Amino acid sequence: MDVAGDWSVDIEISDQVASAAYTLKDLELNDVITVSQGTIMTEHPVPGFIIYYSNLVPSSLVVDLQEHLINTRLLLEELL
Repeated sequence: MDVAGDWSVDIEISDQVASAAYTLKDLELNDVITVSQGTIMTEHPVPGFIIYYSNLVPSSLVVDLQEHLINTRLLLEELL
């Protein structure tokens, strides 16, 4: 996963090179609160349940994996 900061990319096709520069910023979620679950966690509500994650997990990863977490929850409910 890319970290926040300035990045650049060079793409070479045949003998031509195209360059682009861009900046990645930290993703800030507005609907989260900090809670203590034995350790300090961030609470992120999603439809049907709540995702808890530590400050070691980037919020952008939580958003990227949110659909997988929802599907995992649904699958576990079927199995249990």
